[in-house]
Amino acid sequence: MGGDVKWMCQLSSLQHLNLYQVDISSDGSSGKLLVAINMLPSLSWVNLGSCGLKSIPSFPHVNFTSLSFLDLSDNNIQSPFPEWLINITSLEHLDLSENNFKGGIPSALWSMSSLTVLILSGNERLDGKLPGNQSSLCKLRSLDMSQMNISGDVNELEGSFSGCIRNSLQSLDLGLNQLSGSFPSWLVEMKMLKHLSLSSNSLQGPIPASLGRLSFLETLDSSLNYLNGSIPYNLEGLSMLTSLNLSWNHLQGMIPETLGNLSSLRSLDLGYNILSGGIPKSLGRLPSLETLYLGHNNLSGPILTETLSNLSSLQGLDLSDNHLGGMVSAAHLSNFKSLQILSMANNPIIFSISSDWIPPFRLWYVDLSLCKVGPLFPTWLRLQQYVITFNLSNSGISDAIPDSYWKPISSIVYLDLSNNQITGRLPDLLKHIQLQYYVNLKSNRLEGEIPEDIGEVMPLLYLLSLSNNTLNGSIPTSICRLRDLRVLDLSRNYFSGNVPNCWEPSSSYRLEALNLAHNSLVGVIPNSLSFLSKLQSLQLNANKLSGEFPLALRSCSNVSTLDLGENKISGKIPVWLAESMPYLKVLRLRSNNFKGAIPPNLASLTHLQVIDLANNDLVGNIPHGFGNFTAMKFIHNINETTSRIMIYRTNYYKEVVGVVMKGQVLEYQRLLSLVVSIDLSSNRLSGSIPQDLADLVGLQNLNISGNMLSGHIMKSINKLHFLESLDLSRNRLFGEIPTLMSSMTYLSHLNLSFNNFSGKIPQGNQFDTLTDTSIYMGNPYLCGFPLDVPCEDGDKQEDHGNNSQRESAEHKNNNAVWMYLSTTVGFILGFWAVCGTLIVHKRWRAIFFIFIDGKFDQLYVFMILLVRRLKRLIKKNIM
Repeated sequence: MGGDVKWMCQLSSLQHLNLYQVDISSDGSSGKLLVAINMLPSLSWVNLGSCGLKSIPSFPHVNFTSLSFLDLSDNNIQSPFPEWLINITSLEHLDLSENNFKGGIPSALWSMSSLTVLILSGNERLDGKLPGNQSSLCKLRSLDMSQMNISGDVNELEGSFSGCIRNSLQSLDLGLNQLSGSFPSWLVEMKMLKHLSLSSNSLQGPIPASLGRLSFLETLDSSLNYLNGSIPYNLEGLSMLTSLNLSWNHLQGMIPETLGNLSSLRSLDLGYNILSGGIPKSLGRLPSLETLYLGHNNLSGPILTETLSNLSSLQGLDLSDNHLGGMVSAAHLSNFKSLQILSMANNPIIFSISSDWIPPFRLWYVDLSLCKVGPLFPTWLRLQQYVITFNLSNSGISDAIPDSYWKPISSIVYLDLSNNQITGRLPDLLKHIQLQYYVNLKSNRLEGEIPEDIGEVMPLLYLLSLSNNTLNGSIPTSICRLRDLRVLDLSRNYFSGNVPNCWEPSSSYRLEALNLAHNSLVGVIPNSLSFLSKLQSLQLNANKLSGEFPLALRSCSNVSTLDLGENKISGKIPVWLAESMPYLKVLRLRSNNFKGAIPPNLASLTHLQVIDLANNDLVGNIPHGFGNFTAMKFIHNINETTSRIMIYRTNYYKEVVGVVMKGQVLEYQRLLSLVVSIDLSSNRLSGSIPQDLADLVGLQNLNISGNMLSGHIMKSINKLHFLESLDLSRNRLFGEIPTLMSSMTYLSHLNLSFNNFSGKIPQGNQFDTLTDTSIYMGNPYLCGFPLDVPCEDGDKQEDHGNNSQRESAEHKNNNAVWMYLSTTVGFILGFWAVCGTLIVHKRWRAIFFIFIDGKFDQLYVFMILLVRRLKRLIKKNIM
């Protein structure tokens, strides 16, 4: 639009002006345009929506006083509220939505008696405080104040809707605000209300039964709140209701049968609640129902396919994530001629449909994951050429996909066939599905190589997961051309060759998760990884990679999971690691060839929950600052995630990490955010155990076995209340086992073997369950239960077992002592008889002393035990 708008001033008779989506911002003519419009006294209808207005001038005098319709929406206007609007006494329709008006709403606005429609939504910087009384707005039919950051108790607004507005208002939208309190029962006084939205607030409590008195109500949206209790049965009074949305609340109980009496209902959304019971049969009496969303509840029983099949107008059906069962046949689906959305995921439902059946509908969304669809591939879905989302993961398919299956389908963008037993070659599958954004084929039996030109034929990919198949060959370098790729998971295959070194410095990559673990990759970690600045998860473990710790990772400052374990990487753990990766939550470098000391500044990683440096050649002390790991000082919850990578809707990428705990490798995925573990085992660490490790209250696993640690167990170890596994074996620790360890009620795996601990093993509480004697083996100075070595004051202390068991044990010990004495005396008497022969025969003498050297250690242990038992026997006889 030209900068000179003087010509418009000459249109004095102009009544209707529509500049919707006409860009008037580029040449600075927007202010001039409004001045020109103000010179047109006959204007009655003006639409300047989405035309690039940035500000509104202040008019000292308004000329278009006949204006009845004004739309300034979606312009990002950042001016104060235009008070000159109040002088347009004929204004009926005012739309100021989706702007950035500042300041407050003039109180005079609520006195504009001519207004019938007022839309202020999306002005989050505007003070949306309502006046105490809107008695002047007697003609107002529609009020939209959604997404305006209005806060406070919604029931305090009752006074603002008193007077004649209660008899005129037909549409009220207060959604997407910060309102709290109980469901506003005063709304039932608005007898003419047709449309009501309170969605996306913080309302609590039950839905009032009096809501059924709004007999003219057509749409009700109270989704995304915290409403609880049951759905009122008397909602059947809403005879004109066409749309009911109560999703994303905490509603409980059964779905009322009376909902089947809402004969005008076209949309019913009760998803994401805690509803139980079965699907009411009465819902089959809703001939106009187009969408039925009951997913993510606790519904159970049969799926009632005969009842639902009566809903011939149905376009969307979501019953996912419930406990519904039964069998679905072609007859049950034949009446759904308009069906577009079919989601029955995560239910024990069996599909028994002939392969030659041709459905009458055209789906664009299919999710039958975790249903029983296989073992054959469901060819009855092959003609769904408009499908966009196609999810058959975990559906029991153990079949090859026919080559002709994908030819009719050209629009698919989300494909998930994971966790089946699908066979065939990967290249044959990918060549038919070139438009995907999301491809998940993990955990199947696919074979072959990744096509060399995958970067050209699938340029829009943002997730590619082919893990846990039998794929081979090298990883093609064209994969680096997928600049929008966010997740690449090729783990647990048979890929060989090098990690691709093809990422370029000039490109802006979005890759956030790279998982090439459990393959046969060789060579060094490439330098081009430094260009993946958004990387959050890097897993290259269980390969044959060599070289030193990659300097390229110094540029990957957003990494939260780093797993380079089970390779051949050597050198030192770099000091810059903690500085360059401050968000690390999982650091796993086990089973490599790292040397040197553990960098003390690793203690500055405040987010670290899992550190595994086991099976290397690390030396020096355990850094004392390890007790400062902030994330190990508290218990984490299931809602946390180690990854911030959003892959689809509300789903986050969940990496799989192996943690050695309780003597076995446990793989964590969904529960990884709960794990808190330190594993420094099988190195050459020395010194004492740092006392500040006892400050890591959230620690679940501590393994520092197989080192050269000395000193005592820290006395305050009982502060580790949630410790489940403790392995201190194969060190040089000494002293007594702290008695307070018996209060560590979560401890279920303990290994103190092959140290120099002494004294009595603690008894009671948790130690009563740790009865495996191998826990304490290799500690010759330990006594007490569960070892068969009574302590010296055993007759004064309660041991496990009854008196007869103790007497039997003592009798056996006496016999053993006399046997050891006899053996010793016999050895001494026979010694000189043997010595004479050894002195005479030189060859016998050499053989004998070789034998003696081999048995020396055994004899030493025997003599120590003998002396201790003799002392105990003498002490008992004296007493």
